[in-house]
Amino acid sequence: MMSSMSIVSVLIGKAKSVDYLPRKTGLHKELQESAMVSTGGLVGDEHVHEKCGGVDRAVPMFAECNYPLLRKQFPELHESLQPSGFGENLLVRGLDERTVCVGDEFAVGETILQVASPRAPCLILNKRHGNNRLKQYASEKAMAGWFCRVLKEGRVSVGDEISLLSRPHPEWTLMRLQVALYETTRLSEGTLREILDLKVLAVFQWRDRAQYLQDNAPASPDPITNNIGAPTVSKRLVNCALWLQRTLHRCLITSLTMWTHLL
Repeated sequence: MMSSMSIVSVLIGKAKSVDYLPRKTGLHKELQESAMVSTGGLVGDEHVHEKCGGVDRAVPMFAECNYPLLRKQFPELHESLQPSGFGENLLVRGLDERTVCVGDEFAVGETILQVASPRAPCLILNKRHGNNRLKQYASEKAMAGWFCRVLKEGRVSVGDEISLLSRPHPEWTLMRLQVALYETTRLSEGTLREILDLKVLAVFQWRDRAQYLQDNAPASPDPITNNIGAPTVSKRLVNCALWLQRTLHRCLITSLTMWTHLL
């Protein structure tokens, strides 16, 4: 009998070739009864891209309650939106992005895991499921899971209870953080400072995103898009107006030149 917070599935995957990518991927996982967890993640689990793993992304977790909601939104993906559909290692019950906070420490089986950040899924998710809207929807609704660090190594098994040990930042749920950094048009300086003060928050895609927004340096590449000075809505409007002005100017010069030749 599972407790209110528990492990529903343990999943491990080897990197393998797939028909939707020109290279191997470790996104596909297989169900296990249990697995050893080290600081680098579940023993035997493989990642192809170096940014898919690491200490801050050792254990990807996913809320069991999200799959039925996603299947309702994308009924055509009913067969593929099953455990491992988001490449998670641990599918959990009783936790989700609305209740889990950055920095939470959980006793999970023999391990202690610390929540490092929400997950920002990549486009491979769309390719896997054959749907171009899934990634954006999961990001907007904060339903992509989260990454954990391993503070204490050990074994995890299906049915293991999960208990909250520490919650240093109860005001910063994963959903609030996701919406703040990716769905909000403009954040206050105070809010950005709050996020940057979350020392437990992973750097890649989160603290560096907040730093970029705070600095607002046009010459600095956006850490997510890798574009130079990814423009805000207001900047895009200004750029559009300048482009229109230059275009009209060129048209006027061309017209005057034609009339001069005719005369």
